[in-house]
Amino acid sequence: MRLPKHIIKRDEQTYLELICQRCNGSLKLWTDNKEWRRRHIESFVEYHRNCKACEGGVCEVT
Repeated sequence: MRLPKHIIKRDEQTYLELICQRCNGSLKLWTDNKEWRRRHIESFVEYHRNCKACEGGVCEVT
């Protein structure tokens, strides 16, 4: 899966971290289950694909 340019992925064996540079939202996951990782990555990317900024901890999506 290709990530948008504003989302950074740090992937080390069982540790996965995704960071949205637009709103500073992040996902940290410790698992080696490929299916869980795939589902969480897809969910995070879909939610943050069009985000502009966060206000009060809630991402503003266009």
